[in-house]
Amino acid sequence: MRGGMLMWALCVLGTAVGIHAQERIADVRSLDDLRGLKGVSVDKSWEIRVGLGDGGNDSGPWTLVYCLARHLGQEERSVFPFIRDAVEPLGPVKLEVAWDKQERMMDATRRDVPRMEVKRGVELLFCTAVVLNHAGICHISIRRANDALLLARDVEVKEPRTRLWHSLAALERYTDVAGDTRFRYRMLDTTMEHRPEYGGMRRMPIDAAPKIDPAGYPATASLLPGAIPMCEEWWSPLFPGVKLGAENVALELSLKDGEIIVRSKVGKMVDWADEYLLARWWVNGKPIVPPPGRPSMRMAGRRVGETDQMTIVFGLPQTLGKLRLGDKVGLQVLYCPDGTTPITDELGMALHRAAGETGALSAPLLSNRIEFAVKVGM
Repeated sequence: MRGGMLMWALCVLGTAVGIHAQERIADVRSLDDLRGLKGVSVDKSWEIRVGLGDGGNDSGPWTLVYCLARHLGQEERSVFPFIRDAVEPLGPVKLEVAWDKQERMMDATRRDVPRMEVKRGVELLFCTAVVLNHAGICHISIRRANDALLLARDVEVKEPRTRLWHSLAALERYTDVAGDTRFRYRMLDTTMEHRPEYGGMRRMPIDAAPKIDPAGYPATASLLPGAIPMCEEWWSPLFPGVKLGAENVALELSLKDGEIIVRSKVGKMVDWADEYLLARWWVNGKPIVPPPGRPSMRMAGRRVGETDQMTIVFGLPQTLGKLRLGDKVGLQVLYCPDGTTPITDELGMALHRAAGETGALSAPLLSNRIEFAVKVGM
């Protein structure tokens, strides 16, 4: 987990026109960095600190935007401002993203952000992702509910980070031996590039925030809880007795009797393998790059259940290319507590959903990596 960070070309331009220097979104790699930023007042009720953090060694072409918010109002309890037409909520404010020569996307994803009741003085951490999968200049801005500009940052992407994460499963209907109609999950024949949702309205775990010595990590390593994988110090207070590593993993992946089994040792998962699990594939040690994603419809009215184990009918996707008997295939999965979304070739904000508080887990969870040889019948 403490290996060197994969370097990628992302350089910062000056602040956007009309934005003062103190209103520029800064880079952060730890909670201490975030707390050390100058606070920005939001409607006299909230003080926020916003920073850009790396997605981690095992992330894809995105950066994370963190918002540390503290309620400063006079009331004992208060609610977040009612944000209408938010492109992406981020705690008590909203995030907007546009690329060079692109109009602001105020009408791209219209939705109302639900209110959240908060006690006075409580410190909350929120996170969302900005996809940087194109060369060019990406304009990131933080705005009040009334659209007033608070903070901004221009990011120049020279070479996007390597694409890693594939969609994994689909929900299918089948008839059992008794003739009854049932549902199960089956691995996809054709995968596409996806990423974790970070929700923007789910509170990340900082109640028992650890003290992390940055000297124990490479200078580029992210020490914030949204990174993939989460650094080891965050695990100790959150999941006592669970250590990261091949011998004892928090998310256990196995292949048995024609099924992929994903078991959580640290909390309940939302039982939707098609929308909450992603996969990373290797063939003979070479990582397989997923093809671009495309927008898709989500099934409405599904029952939301929680489980500590998900089972998926096994199959090798065509995305792996032509395989030969004996080829070594590697697989790793990622549980995403706010769901997943495709990364398309289109510029701008990706499709997203409002985050709920379903499930005990509140940050992406990485499994062990398994490897198996291709056999007849696979």
